[in-house]
Amino acid sequence: MKNITWLGLAIAVGFCFTAVAQSATPAPDTARFSATYATALPSPVRGEWERDYRKYERFMTKDVARTQMGVTFEKDGIATWFVSNSARPHAQLDTATRIPDAAKLVGRWQSIAHRAVVHRDSAVTTEPTCHRSATLVQMPGQTQLAFADGKVTISTRPTPEAVYERAGRQKYALINGRYLLLYGLSKAGGSISLVGFDAANRLILRNCTATERRVRGRYITYQTVIQEGIFVRQ
Repeated sequence: MKNITWLGLAIAVGFCFTAVAQSATPAPDTARFSATYATALPSPVRGEWERDYRKYERFMTKDVARTQMGVTFEKDGIATWFVSNSARPHAQLDTATRIPDAAKLVGRWQSIAHRAVVHRDSAVTTEPTCHRSATLVQMPGQTQLAFADGKVTISTRPTPEAVYERAGRQKYALINGRYLLLYGLSKAGGSISLVGFDAANRLILRNCTATERRVRGRYITYQTVIQEGIFVRQ
C-alpha cells in the first residue's frame, strides 16, 4: 500500500499528469462544470485583493497552517513564490459549499469528473485592474473514496474497463467544514485539500498550487492550479 500523506490527495484521486500523454484526454465537460464551477475569485481591482483574502482567514486553524510551506526564489529578475496544497489560493472554493457535519462524508463516493483548472490574474502595476483567464483540461481516470471510522480509503483505475486498485488509506479530519486533512502519525505532516458539497450534494475535492510572480514596479501575476475531483454518492 502506498503512503499518500506526502503526495497529497491530488495523486490519490488519480491526477497523474503522465497518464495524459498515454491516453486520450476527454473534452472538458463545460456544460455541467465550467472553469469557474464552485469557485470564488477576488475582485478584478488589485487594491481590493487583500480585503477579499481576509474573508477566508476565519477558516484557518493551527493544524491547517502547519501544513503550509511556501518556496521563494528569484530568476532573471522575476521573484516567484509558490506553495503546494495551498489552503489560501487566489481562486478559492466557494464558501457556499461548506460541509456542515463531518458525518455527511461517511460512505462511498464515485468520481464523475477529474479536471485541472488554471486561474491566472495578471496586472501591470500602473493599472488598477487585472487581466483574468481560466483554462480547463479534463483528466482521465476514475476514483472511488470510502470514508469510515475516521479513515478514507482511495481506489483508482485509469479507464472504465480496468479494475480498481487500492491507492491508499489515511486518517482524515474535516476542519471548519472546508478543509480535508489527510495525515498519518502527525497532523503537521499531513496534506490539505479544499472540500465541499455543491447544490446537488456532489462532493468536490481540490488540491491547489498557488504561485505569485512579480517584477518589482512592473507587474504581478497570481496563478492557481486546481486539481479537482467531483464525486457522487454510491
